[in-house]
Amino acid sequence: MFSSTSIGKKAKKGGAKLRVWQHRTPGGKGGDGSGSTKKLGGTTSPAARGNTTSTVSTGADRDGGGPLIEDEYSDLTLKYDVDSKELGSGMYGVVRKCTDRETGGVYAVKTIKKARVAQIGILRQEVQLLREVSHPSIIELVDVFEDKEEVHLVTELATGGELFDRIIAKKQSPEKKFTEKEAALIIRQILDAVSYLHDVKDIVHRDIKPENFLFSSDADDAPIKVIDFGYAVRHIPKEHGPLREDVGTPLYMAPEVIQKKYNCACDVWSVGIIAYTLLAGFPPFNGLTEQAIYASVSEGKFRFPSPYFDGVSAKAKDFICKVLKKDPKLRIGATTARFHPWILENAPAEGDHEPRLMVSASSSNSPKKGTKSGKGGVASSAEKKMARRMLSPSRFTY
Repeated sequence: MFSSTSIGKKAKKGGAKLRVWQHRTPGGKGGDGSGSTKKLGGTTSPAARGNTTSTVSTGADRDGGGPLIEDEYSDLTLKYDVDSKELGSGMYGVVRKCTDRETGGVYAVKTIKKARVAQIGILRQEVQLLREVSHPSIIELVDVFEDKEEVHLVTELATGGELFDRIIAKKQSPEKKFTEKEAALIIRQILDAVSYLHDVKDIVHRDIKPENFLFSSDADDAPIKVIDFGYAVRHIPKEHGPLREDVGTPLYMAPEVIQKKYNCACDVWSVGIIAYTLLAGFPPFNGLTEQAIYASVSEGKFRFPSPYFDGVSAKAKDFICKVLKKDPKLRIGATTARFHPWILENAPAEGDHEPRLMVSASSSNSPKKGTKSGKGGVASSAEKKMARRMLSPSRFTY
């Protein structure tokens, strides 16, 4: 039996929506079908894990009167006609459809109540990062408006729903899970985005999970878009040292994040969790409580249980093993993962099989002693050059 439940419009922890997966199958331990209730999702903020940051704004971090995000106040409705119907809602605001009055272009507008935001600086950083990125697999920020009460983020409209919902729908279908070609196409697009963030923009997303990906349309092969940069941060290890905040979502959180010493390799781990879930129908690490999930993730041991992986190829399993290495220094980087044989065989993009790229991808899988290529999620200069060439928005033809 399998069911999905969304607990409330407001978060139980840290102000985030909490998803629950219930997966009941015989035998095994942890994420391999133990017959226990499985929680999947529920973003954990610093406040949710014992830090003292409040989730209700007290105004302590406000910088006085006037705009907090933009240079000046502006009126959303002068440029856009906003639908009254809500596409979605949460603790901080609502999402509606809007239409550009001049061009007729249709977009989504996320309206955020400033009084409900605990740390305006985080929202300010999210807006800044979204303005700096431009990639087919990342939601495009079109406009930003701010008035006295609210901030309005106008983005491209993605109507195909969350990856999470498609996983649920697939689980309830006769197939029960994604085919390798379906899974590889999704993972390739996620890795395209993650590689771009890591190697081109030096950004760590820190909350890669199915709820943070939207499909452009209802089509089975619709392009997928990364959303929600609330925990994203610019990070250059040599300049900043390791990241220390334990933010993210328990089921997708890398072991080193729990230890509060990590880098961009944590995003690659999260991609691995999604890949495993697409192919199995359930995640590799789980638990009845949040602490049990942390313990399972920290142990870092997973299996490919029968019958769920009986028809899964050796290349798919190899991909999962390489991106779910417990030691981040041994984990392949996002660019190397993007050109793994499983991806190239099942979901190649135009230009993937150019000889020079195949050589680059192959060499980055087997770095020479003393180099960092393909390891620890930190790209070498060669990987970064390849990423800039391969991840240029102009070359994508999904």
